[in-house]
Amino acid sequence: MCVWCSASLEKCYNFTSLAVELNEMEAGVAPTDSRHRPDQRLMELGLWDDANTCKLLLEEKQRTARRQRERQMEEAAAQGTTYCHTHTHTHTHTH
Repeated sequence: MCVWCSASLEKCYNFTSLAVELNEMEAGVAPTDSRHRPDQRLMELGLWDDANTCKLLLEEKQRTARRQRERQMEEAAAQGTTYCHTHTHTHTHTH
């Protein structure tokens, strides 16, 4: 049973039991699935302030990564190379 719901799943933030169950963790979901987000888990536990803080930190981490990629793309363009980003490392290829 969902820990952030009242006794009646039908009244869980006006979600139906199906909507609540869709967010339950299950094996084999993609690592990018939103159910893995720590802020989502905290929200479901009713820890709203912690969830918001966590969400803000995640968003800033994403912004920082985006700015870094943009800098690397600009550097590659200035050197006449093509920027290619992977999850583990960055490659540049000359034309």
